[in-house]
Amino acid sequence: MKIARINQSKELLIKGELIESNIDRTRLHDNGNIETFEYIEGAKLGIKNNKLLGLELIELAQLEMPFSPADIPNLKMWLDATSLNLTNGDKVETWNDLSGLNNNAIQSDYYKRPNFMTNVLNGKPVVRSWSSNGFLEFSRITDIRTVFIVFCTLNPNVVGHIFGDYTAYDWHNGNDNGKLFAAYANAYVRNGDGRVNNVPVTVTNIINPTGGVFKSVSIRTTGNVVANTISNDRGLANRCWVGDYAEILVYNRALTDGEIGDMNNYLMDKWGLM
Repeated sequence: MKIARINQSKELLIKGELIESNIDRTRLHDNGNIETFEYIEGAKLGIKNNKLLGLELIELAQLEMPFSPADIPNLKMWLDATSLNLTNGDKVETWNDLSGLNNNAIQSDYYKRPNFMTNVLNGKPVVRSWSSNGFLEFSRITDIRTVFIVFCTLNPNVVGHIFGDYTAYDWHNGNDNGKLFAAYANAYVRNGDGRVNNVPVTVTNIINPTGGVFKSVSIRTTGNVVANTISNDRGLANRCWVGDYAEILVYNRALTDGEIGDMNNYLMDKWGLM
């Protein structure tokens, strides 16, 4: 049954009732009888069976809404290299937080800033820390429970942490045979649930991805841990992680297995990971 149409003014009508004047901002829920709908910016109108010919009558189907990390509650920080409006080799002074909480990662010292590098990961950019003294800092988060990082190390022999803090060393790696975490890391991290490209891995067995092979790594901790840098260890010289960051997400809630799976799938698809 043809239940909707879009006229030449791009107005969406259902059973003759004007629903929205901009079809790109309309999301409808098809419950079989089209009883409910809501508006969400950025959604796309889905069409099945009938082609849209001259903006005539169409048949309503499932409406695609791109998954967003913000769809999962308790997002505290979201850093995405594709959001940076920079050119290749530019110094990154501020990596803006997309969570809406303004947990921006910044570096006021020009010589400690990482670089923005284009076309590194399947045509997408990354934020690259070349120096063992280069890092970014953000407002301290004291209740971290789940993190996701798409990254690759350039020097697995450097004692540097994917996250750091000026006083704590919850994310310590200790240069333990290329492992991402060592015995010095907080037990809440070491005893947590880890995944690499969505495959469950014992956290203490996760290896730093190297050789230009990026991985999506997720950690669900068993308790609250802290961080305020990417990725300096307690303000110490030559104690910064060296490598490429594509995307970083921090939640202050222990996400469910399903949520972790959805997020890892999203990141792997977005960045073209195998």
